[in-house]
Amino acid sequence: TAYVERRNAKYAKEAADNYMQMSRTKDQARLDVEVAKLYQVEEGIESLNRERKRAHKSLGETKKDTEKLAKIFTEKKASFGQFTGKIGALNKTIKKEEERLDESKSQLSKETKRVEHSERKVKDSTKKLKAVKEEKGRKNEMKSSMESEA
Repeated sequence: TAYVERRNAKYAKEAADNYMQMSRTKDQARLDVEVAKLYQVEEGIESLNRERKRAHKSLGETKKDTEKLAKIFTEKKASFGQFTGKIGALNKTIKKEEERLDESKSQLSKETKRVEHSERKVKDSTKKLKAVKEEKGRKNEMKSSMESEA
């Protein structure tokens, strides 16, 4: 009976050791799964950090590009302002020249009318002169014919 008890105790101990080993194996398997999950999470974090660094770098480049574009825009805006000023000055000059041209046209029209009036006077005077010469010529003819008759 002592032998049976020892044997039973030995079997019980072995069974308890096997159970503990099995329990440890289950716990180890659970721990291995948890560790694997932790590694995946760590890899995910590292991937996110790499992506964050890439995004930060890209953001820096975008910021530089934006600053360059803002500088170009400011220069173009200033250039456009100068161009607009020049256009305004040219428009004023054009307006003044148009006014001078209108005045010149008006003056030319007046001069043309004056010249036409003078031409009419000259024509009339020429007609009168011609008539007077013809009259004088007739008188001279009459006089000479009278003298030759006399």
